[in-house]
Amino acid sequence: MRTLKAMLSNITIGFMTALALSSCEQATDVSSNQTTPKQGMVKSTERPNIVLVFVDDLGFGDVSMNGANFIKTPNIDSIANAGVRLTDFHASANVCTPSRAGLLTGRYAVRAGLGKKVVYAASTHGLSGNEITLAEVLKTVGYRTGIFGKWHLGHQAGMRPTEQGFDKFIGVPYSHDMQPLPLMEGTNIINENVSLPSLTRLFTDEAISFIETDSASPFFIYLPYTAPHEPLKPEDDHINSSKASAYGDVVQELDFHIGRILHTLKQKGILDNTLVVFTSDNGPWWEGSAGDLAGRKGGVKDGAYRVPFAAQWPNSIPAGTVSDAMTMNIDLFPTLANIAGAKLPTDLILDGRDIADVFHGEEKSPHETLLFFNQGEIGAIRTERYRFVTEVPYANYRIPVGKFGKFLLYDMEMGKESYSVARDHMDVVGDMLAEWRKAHEELESIPQMVSGQPDISFIFSLPIPNPEQTKTQEKK
Repeated sequence: MRTLKAMLSNITIGFMTALALSSCEQATDVSSNQTTPKQGMVKSTERPNIVLVFVDDLGFGDVSMNGANFIKTPNIDSIANAGVRLTDFHASANVCTPSRAGLLTGRYAVRAGLGKKVVYAASTHGLSGNEITLAEVLKTVGYRTGIFGKWHLGHQAGMRPTEQGFDKFIGVPYSHDMQPLPLMEGTNIINENVSLPSLTRLFTDEAISFIETDSASPFFIYLPYTAPHEPLKPEDDHINSSKASAYGDVVQELDFHIGRILHTLKQKGILDNTLVVFTSDNGPWWEGSAGDLAGRKGGVKDGAYRVPFAAQWPNSIPAGTVSDAMTMNIDLFPTLANIAGAKLPTDLILDGRDIADVFHGEEKSPHETLLFFNQGEIGAIRTERYRFVTEVPYANYRIPVGKFGKFLLYDMEMGKESYSVARDHMDVVGDMLAEWRKAHEELESIPQMVSGQPDISFIFSLPIPNPEQTKTQEKK
């Protein structure tokens, strides 16, 4: 992987040198590096700007476009209305760190050793500098790259955003329920005690500033908000704004600030040639709705992984497109790279597939199967129609039911994963078992990194909170 990374670096240097020697008009012409647009795509004369909004712990059913009853998300819905909504899109993991690793590398997180647990405040591990990120790939074709929000892929030297392809980083190194929580700019701490209610606005302000910077180069903005992950801390202007209490307030606050991003793009006259993508890192945690899906964050049922997805690019994606093709966040790496005209190393192992056709209404998934990992092990396998679950939670245990000959095969056309149809489709079970064995041998043998995990056993001996103290804490 180190050789691939060095090659990408040389490509970036070569591209930027050529950019400096050419005129502004020539600077936007990278046709020699562009791949042939897929059939059905509208050809654009310019590479798009890219804004990738990645929210934290938002459930499939927490946005209006997916049927939310108590939360209103008109700006998020407008992205789907102006472009495409995917109804069978999944996070690549059921918790934060591995999902982010999958998104930014196009590979299952286990390949990077990040499939188990998450990065903690005291962790010493993270995304290796040898891994190739989406930001690094986009820089090879002249993109300015910025991240504003939660990184959560390691905060030691060599793992940080500005060491992984991003020109600018303003945000927090991990989840905002971890302490200490510094606000970072690049590799420097600029605030040792950041205000939690200010985070969504702060990240949005920085993204808008990045958009408004005059440049002949297109930009890639990665906007991984900390919300609606616990603790739920909306700003005062958004308290009691929804019918879903604090959780709904935080989601509607997110929607408001996403609207500010869209407004800025429109005011600058670049909305039509900006690809805006919205999705979540996994399903809902303590609060939130998975809609009609079974399961939540940390589990292996569909609701832990299937998340909202909307994307717009008026110059290319037809408005009002809806697809139920089976897709995953690992697909965004090759899709965005190809749209930008970047050439990927031929020996780079990717698990993601280009889903540009899906953006244009193609109903067939580019995947025969998708794997769903839980703590570095395969918790489920999915085809277009069936979902094969290999374990179930019981008390504090993960029971590998498949190893006991109990096969849980769900027909996704029946909706919620309630009744196994394994007895009636043993041929499908056989195929799933073959996929399981193959993936187990290839991927589950890769060592996974865990460090700095805090001891939280003290929580179980805490006294019941005083109601008045709780009210005071909620206001902070």
